[in-house]
Amino acid sequence: MFPELNSILSSTPDSFKSSDFILVSDRRADASFLIHHYLSFYLRAGCKVCFLGLVQSFSHYSAVGQRLGVSLTQAREKGQLVFLEGLKESTGVILQEETQTLSYLRSPGAGLEGLFRFVERSVRQSGNGDAGESWGPPVLLIDDLSVLLSLGVSVGAILDFALYCQATVCSELQGNMVILVRCEEEDADDDEEGSNLLQRGLVHQCNLALHVEGLPTGYCRDIHGQVFSGLPSMLQRPYSLDVSAQLLRTQAFIDGRWVSAASTFPVLDPATGEEIAKVSDCGTKEAQDAVNAAYKAFHLWKSHTGKERSTLLRKWFDLINQHKEDLAKLITAECGKPMKESIGEMTYSASFLEWFSEEARRVYGDIVTSPAKDRKILLLKQPVGVASIITPWNFPSAMITRKVGAALAVGCTVVVKPAEDTPLSALALAELSVQAGIPPGVINVVTCSRAKTPAVGELLCTDPLVAKISFTGSTATGKILLRHAAGTVKRVSMELGGHAPFIVFDSADVDKAVAGAMVSKFRNAGQTCVCSNRFLVQSGIHDAFMEKLAKAMDAELKLGHGSEPTTTQGPLINTRAAEKVESQIADAVAQGAVIVRGGKRLEGSFMQPTLLSNVSTDMLCMQEETFGPLIPVVKFNTEQEALAIANASPVGLAGYFYSSDISQIWRVAEQMEVGMVGVNEGLISTAEAPFGGIKQSGMGREGSKYGIDEYLELKYMCLGGLSL
Repeated sequence: MFPELNSILSSTPDSFKSSDFILVSDRRADASFLIHHYLSFYLRAGCKVCFLGLVQSFSHYSAVGQRLGVSLTQAREKGQLVFLEGLKESTGVILQEETQTLSYLRSPGAGLEGLFRFVERSVRQSGNGDAGESWGPPVLLIDDLSVLLSLGVSVGAILDFALYCQATVCSELQGNMVILVRCEEEDADDDEEGSNLLQRGLVHQCNLALHVEGLPTGYCRDIHGQVFSGLPSMLQRPYSLDVSAQLLRTQAFIDGRWVSAASTFPVLDPATGEEIAKVSDCGTKEAQDAVNAAYKAFHLWKSHTGKERSTLLRKWFDLINQHKEDLAKLITAECGKPMKESIGEMTYSASFLEWFSEEARRVYGDIVTSPAKDRKILLLKQPVGVASIITPWNFPSAMITRKVGAALAVGCTVVVKPAEDTPLSALALAELSVQAGIPPGVINVVTCSRAKTPAVGELLCTDPLVAKISFTGSTATGKILLRHAAGTVKRVSMELGGHAPFIVFDSADVDKAVAGAMVSKFRNAGQTCVCSNRFLVQSGIHDAFMEKLAKAMDAELKLGHGSEPTTTQGPLINTRAAEKVESQIADAVAQGAVIVRGGKRLEGSFMQPTLLSNVSTDMLCMQEETFGPLIPVVKFNTEQEALAIANASPVGLAGYFYSSDISQIWRVAEQMEVGMVGVNEGLISTAEAPFGGIKQSGMGREGSKYGIDEYLELKYMCLGGLSL
């Protein structure tokens, strides 16, 4: 049927028979997707791969691989990769415009099914083809209509969802075959048929794992989770989570016990979209149990001396340091940040327990001089009670220890509700708290899915046994929690959204400013609340700054999975986050901004680090927090102009500026409307300094000697009737 293809395949039979995988790509296949999600994993695993390039040349894939840190040339030289690129003309008939392609595929005996049958015959080992016989290496076929992974079976077929996905076809399949079918999203009939197929249980009848991209995301994940466990271990995930079993907890932690809920929810690797674990999906019942346990434990915990609490916090700190690498792996797996940054977060996380273990012994009251001779005035500091701790996904460990460390130090107990994206880190910390000897009920962790978060969050903010709420997250969510807390007038700490300005004045050291911009913007791919968002560069230094920043981005930033040692930029937390960045870039370009670097959305939730020039203040990226790897640069002329732009925001968490003029430093630092200022420094967070913002960026402070006061009540005691 394909004579030229036949000639090529028959001339290199060993390439097939000795390969672990055959990778076939047509014009619609995304090269970066193939290399990032498939080829790079196979090569790292030491597999031999035969790559059939139907259209693109080796140089094309090699260039894409180079950008992703995968050297196809080196793999080819080592004999690990065989690339066949003489297939372009022979398969041209099925690579026409979309309408012609569909027409051809619908003709009897033609199209993808015929191509697969041909490849099957070409690689079949000698024998009679009985059902139990393995006929050669797995074949991974990726094209614009279907994706097939056949795991060495004797009977195979390609299912184009629009043509072949019928019960009769599925029932004829034999062996352990995995079929990934890509549906066109606009084709409602295909989606409906795919849903019916899965619901009828045919997946289990013919031992198929079926993932339909056109169906709702949640449904796909549910189906994927049901059948994925049956796949060979090497194909389950490109990146395994190799951590101590005792730290990989998946149940809620309530009153010192690991508690299962009636249902579970999946935790996904944001880089691959693959499931890491299933975690207990708690509801209001479990949340209420946790509050009750914390309230009961509070009356015992507050009676511990400061020294006793200090000792236990120090043990917890030591255990975190002992397990730092495993805890970092959990962060990378569920949050996506590079391992180097995850290790850094664990150091940062542990520092709060060290700090508050020391502060636990320094909760001092006061004695005030009385106006009357027969009285003494004493001021006592006492723990507020049960604290609800609601934390975000971007620092899944540090945001817990920064809050919980302060609470426990003064005698409070806590109920932690971690983000649904990153519950594993919270549960691992709870496990280590048990090993440290912290009593049952003092720390409770309630995990829940996005669907149950509103109800659980409301209970934690309205229950009368809860005395304190500490939340880190968006301003919009913070306002909702404040309304909940108002009903019982609870103590509240809020660390909410930011939109940090980054100002570079003419007197600045350009190299230091560029280094500061890199660390301030691209840490965790721009997903921190104190990330610089609005870059303002004075006209006299603008061009030099842009040139050096662009070169630094080229030299220092490398996209990839966080577990890869060379990766500096991981994925965004989900596709919604990538879509937000993408929309801000599109809006800016539509209004005249120029893309200097990056600008493109990649596979999944990966986004190219992007640098924009010719930006104006009315663009979307200057009006709302980005939470992604985007640097929009506005050129300004005067100090007053820069301050006016910097302060024209309803939020005020952090701000940064670079200058060598000491008078200007004092003027600007005092006039910037933010809670934290970095002067000639892009990384300002530390346990010793108070963290928090003004305006709609929240209230209260965390860390430092001031952070501990958020969990204390000040009681005035008048001792009278004295004979002095």
